[in-house]
Amino acid sequence: SLTEGRPFFYLYDTLHSKLGIRLPFSHFEQAVLQGLNVAPTQLHPNGWAYVRAFELLCEDLGKAPSLGVFFWFYTVKKTEKVGWTSLCSRPKRKLFQPFLASYKKFKTQFFKVTPGDVDPNLLVDRVGRPFFPLFWTHQPAVSITVNLDDLDSWEKVFAKELSELPLLPSAKIIKGDDYSSNVLRELKRKAAERAEKAKQSATFAELIAVVEPSSQQATIEADSDTASLVVMKETAHGPAGDEAEVTGNSSPLRFDEPAPDVQATQEAQEVQEVEEERPPKRRAIEEPATVRTEVEGGPQKSPGVPSSLTRGPSLLLGQAVDQGLGSLENNKVKELGVAGTCKIVQQHAAYALIFARAAEKEFGKLESHCRSYEKRASKFESDFLNASKACVEAEVKINSYRSATTSLEEDLQRTIAKNKDLAAANYELDTVVGYANSRVDVLQRENKDLGSSLQSLREELASAESSLKQASEDVQSRDETIRLLK
Repeated sequence: SLTEGRPFFYLYDTLHSKLGIRLPFSHFEQAVLQGLNVAPTQLHPNGWAYVRAFELLCEDLGKAPSLGVFFWFYTVKKTEKVGWTSLCSRPKRKLFQPFLASYKKFKTQFFKVTPGDVDPNLLVDRVGRPFFPLFWTHQPAVSITVNLDDLDSWEKVFAKELSELPLLPSAKIIKGDDYSSNVLRELKRKAAERAEKAKQSATFAELIAVVEPSSQQATIEADSDTASLVVMKETAHGPAGDEAEVTGNSSPLRFDEPAPDVQATQEAQEVQEVEEERPPKRRAIEEPATVRTEVEGGPQKSPGVPSSLTRGPSLLLGQAVDQGLGSLENNKVKELGVAGTCKIVQQHAAYALIFARAAEKEFGKLESHCRSYEKRASKFESDFLNASKACVEAEVKINSYRSATTSLEEDLQRTIAKNKDLAAANYELDTVVGYANSRVDVLQRENKDLGSSLQSLREELASAESSLKQASEDVQSRDETIRLLK
């Protein structure tokens, strides 16, 4: 598994030339290989295309690629015939089309990847553990299960957003031609803008509904105001003489209509000013209304009253009353008499009542606005506190995970040290066993030699016995011959 003491792995050329897989692998790509427990060449190129397209889609949508969300859409499909690990869409959760319907002619072109002489090492960590399987594994993952409830909240929302997308062509997203994933980002941005504009329009409509009265109510109040705002007979002189004229000796007079050309010009100017100040999205809400009202004491328009004369009615009415009652040289109080004076007082009382009602209505709305803003502020504060609490809990979990990881790493280091000691003891034991085996062989050879020597001695002994027997027989025959000769 090592060449010249360095780790290495193989990579198909099609992953680099067609799918745009770059080295070093991203954290997400390494996590996919670790989760599947496969080497880079063990994962089918169509599976790599799903991984690459998912990364690009997440990048364009401004989201971090999540391993849980990816395997929420894809699962393992291992083909026993060829041995590659393939990915396929889960039922009713299709996200991308395959890069190629039949991906062939890729296994003959590959290259070898080894680390360079300059750190950092992008294949293994400091203790020599690879970041992902470098060689084909015998036990790749056969099934991956993802529970949606176990995902984070943003991952659940992201998975739901991806589920609502149409089936996307992975080849066009990777190549970036004819159908770029930037189009999705632009569509998402426009959708967000439309949602924001709709939200603003709804907010404007809510404010207008709170501030502006209905058309019928405004018409009734305008008629009531018009009937109450009257000015007594006054000779046309002074500053107010251009705006009010006498209609009778004893009857109250109202504001007269200006000339048609002047009225049309004034109304056109007012409509132009109002429409310039009005946001474009509010035209559909404000145009049907017959009464226009501004919150900050701006112009009000009532049916049948010219807009140029209804601007600031308190100013015109004050000027008329000041001229009618405050002129010492004409002494209008005496001319009006008791009835006229009572009418003027009645006018002031009616106007004060109307003004008081309008002020109460306006400031009541402001109070309700303040209350709603206070409620929103308290809600935002509670949300912020909840978010802070969740952040603290997440930090606690992260710290606990870090401590657990540190303890696991320490246990791993101790296990590695124990394994090294066991390996050394095993080596020594193997050495002793080898020496003992060699001694056994020597002893067996010596035993064999001794056996052969014993056999030869036995043969010599048998030969000596036969010679001795022959000699005995010769001696007996000689003794018999000697006895016969005697």
